[in-house]
Amino acid sequence: MRERRVSVGDAILAHSPVAGNGIHFALLTAKLAAELAHSWIANAKESARAAAFYCELARSSRVRHVNALQRSHQEQPQPDLRSAIGGYVRFAGPTRCEPLHVGEGFKEGEAIVLPDGTSVRWLAGVDLLELRAIASRPVPASSVVNYFSATGLSTSRARALMDWCMKHELLSTTLDG
Repeated sequence: MRERRVSVGDAILAHSPVAGNGIHFALLTAKLAAELAHSWIANAKESARAAAFYCELARSSRVRHVNALQRSHQEQPQPDLRSAIGGYVRFAGPTRCEPLHVGEGFKEGEAIVLPDGTSVRWLAGVDLLELRAIASRPVPASSVVNYFSATGLSTSRARALMDWCMKHELLSTTLDG
C-alpha cells in the first residue's frame, strides 16, 4: 500500500499453487481493500487503523505462508496433542493492542501474539481471548473442550481448536490444577 493505492491478491503475495490459498487471499484482500477505500472517504481516524490492519495482514500472511512452505519441506514428528485432553491447561499467549477488523469497520483491540510474531484474535468464529478468561489459571482440558462445545462447536471442532491453540503455544499443559 502506498498513499491511496492498494494492492490485492497476487500483487501482494503470490501463494504457492500447492498451498491452495490464492483465491481465498485474493477475495479477502479485495473485500478489505474496498473497506479501506471506504474509510478514506468516511472516517480519517478509522482510515489510519484500516491502513495499519491491511499492511499487517499482508505482512503476517507472507510470514505464515513462508513458514508453512518451510515446514512442508521438513520432516518433523507432530506431537500428539490429544494426550492433553486428560490433563490441565493454562492460557499462555501474550497479547498486544493493534488494529482489528470487526464487522464492516476497524478498531483498536487486543490480539494474541503467535510464536512467529503474527497475531490472531478470532479462529473459526471463536474469540480466542475467551481462552484467557476460562483458562487464566490451570483448568482441566476437558472443561475447555466442553466450554467451546456449549457455544455451538462440535466436540471434534472444539478439540481441534484446542489442539491448534496448543500447537501455537496459546495453551500450555500443566501437571495439575
